[in-house]
Amino acid sequence: MDMVKGEGSTVCWSDPDDMREWFAAKDKGLKDKVMDLKDAVKTFIKPGNSLMFGGFGYVRTPVAFAHEMIRQGVTGLKLLMVPDNYIYGLLLLAGVSNEVELAFTASLEVRGLLRGIRRLFETGKVRVLSEWSLGSFQWRLRAAAMGIPWTPIRSLLGSDTFRKSAAMQMVDPMTNKPITMVPACWPDVAVVHVHKADKYGNSQIIGPLMADFNLVRAAKNLIIVAEELVSPEHIREEPWLTTIPHFLVDAVVVQPYGAHPTLMPTKYYWDEDHLFEFLKVTETEEGARAYIKKYILDTTDYWNYLETKVGIKKIKELEDIEEGFMEPQYPWVNRK
Repeated sequence: MDMVKGEGSTVCWSDPDDMREWFAAKDKGLKDKVMDLKDAVKTFIKPGNSLMFGGFGYVRTPVAFAHEMIRQGVTGLKLLMVPDNYIYGLLLLAGVSNEVELAFTASLEVRGLLRGIRRLFETGKVRVLSEWSLGSFQWRLRAAAMGIPWTPIRSLLGSDTFRKSAAMQMVDPMTNKPITMVPACWPDVAVVHVHKADKYGNSQIIGPLMADFNLVRAAKNLIIVAEELVSPEHIREEPWLTTIPHFLVDAVVVQPYGAHPTLMPTKYYWDEDHLFEFLKVTETEEGARAYIKKYILDTTDYWNYLETKVGIKKIKELEDIEEGFMEPQYPWVNRK
């Protein structure tokens, strides 16, 4: 068979030799990278950037960072939506981006469909550059982390997802059978929410890593948002938890409860009331604007959002719920 290419395009592919030079030139020394949330957004988020968030499906997602982007009126980004439909959807509704590559979207999973976000795609207000399966997009990140231009997978063959992607199909010279090649993905910026980090950027995650292991090794610029800033000595006491080494990190932002209303394993549970409110009110453009005004634009910063819109009582409730799940799920963790 002749080589066949999907109809889509990608914004995050680069020549791997160029990427090798980029990463080789980065400062890998031990230096203090702690930065205020506002400064991190101003410094690293530029029009035209491709941006991807860590976490997955309402687990450990950098909500505080997304809030600050909206407060600062960021526009012109290209989002790599794989997948967290709360913060990506929030950014699309706020007009931060109108071009995306995506894998799974417009849904709060078992909670229901995000009809207002779906309408952005249906009406053409947001352009879908390419579509991917979750697995194929994560293999793209793995290829970038390995420093190779593409990787072969036995997936997408014969599907509409392939047709809408920027992947290619060819005959595998080893088996003489069709195989898919997915292009590597090097995001301009990645933002990952973690449990602990030291001032140098060494970061620890408790619970599922999702695609973050490869994402942090693929991103040209990496911002860590941490629940807690700890000493380098503390990090060295549990080296097996340090899945993100300092030399990959460009900035460390400290923001407790920065993933609300999503789940932070061992810390706090999903705020289901808040997620269902988002689901309902964003069905209309007016409701979406009111939600963004109430929870983001009418607050001075994320701490103000937590204090005036969430409240200490609700946060304590979410902590107590997650505490009840913690022992059977993470018996080795000492929260104190």
